[in-house]
Amino acid sequence: MGEDITFHVYATLTPAQAARVTRMDFTMDTADSNPNKAQSVPLASATKVGSVYNFAYTGVTPQCMADEITATLYWDDGSVLDTITWSVADYLRTYLGAYPGEADGLIGALAVYGDAARTYMDYRADETALTALIGASCASAAKPAHAQEKQQTASAEDGLKILGTRLHYANVPGVTVRTKVSNGHEGAYIRYRDPNGVTQSVALPTGENEQTYLVSLPVTALNRNYRFELCESDGTVVQTLIYGVPACAYGWWDLDTNPSYTALVKALYTYGVQARAYLDLTDGSSGDIGGEPDPF
Repeated sequence: MGEDITFHVYATLTPAQAARVTRMDFTMDTADSNPNKAQSVPLASATKVGSVYNFAYTGVTPQCMADEITATLYWDDGSVLDTITWSVADYLRTYLGAYPGEADGLIGALAVYGDAARTYMDYRADETALTALIGASCASAAKPAHAQEKQQTASAEDGLKILGTRLHYANVPGVTVRTKVSNGHEGAYIRYRDPNGVTQSVALPTGENEQTYLVSLPVTALNRNYRFELCESDGTVVQTLIYGVPACAYGWWDLDTNPSYTALVKALYTYGVQARAYLDLTDGSSGDIGGEPDPF
């Protein structure tokens, strides 16, 4: 789990083998011609525990869960020691029911999320659904509680205001905050707390009408909303707004105006709920404060 999915391949090597092995190369059978999908991991970059080396392939986006990944381990003379071809979908299907606790719910949520991402991104959407490949679609989560409307205070400054927000999705989710910053408000900035509780500030250039913040939301933060504060250069808070996947999900949960987007938002929220349950994160900060329909 993570901002995207990391695929780990483990190799057990004797000291003599480790002295000769140079690297593991990864390739991915994607529908797009993307050279960045190929990665080479030197032996020195693998994580070692005893005689087991862990080679990590990063960047498997949700819609690519069914795409085959080939990992090839090379000797120092360029010949192949071993190779394996698998996919995230293969892994999930193999281990469905094999782990205790909330793992099955997480696997189901991943499958639902992958299907929603494939449809929304129009990526191999006509191929067999991940839920069918894996044999699980058990992911479920209640609609975020409507305990509080999405909050947005009125701005006292017409030349400095938040114009709106939206959930931004390009392989991984984020939040876009649209702002208006006119002359006379130089040094204005957006302030918020990131998923680790650290306060972040993003400067707003004068005349900039749209900026994207929280470009990627960690899996364990998908069911949390964020408080954005629009500030003058001296720190005066002009406007506040609370938004995130739960607020967006609440607004879109029962709407049929954009089925692929609605399904994606629901899948994102459900995945976040299942991920926190799997990791037993029960700190009470679910972020389920509800929201109103996304203005976009």
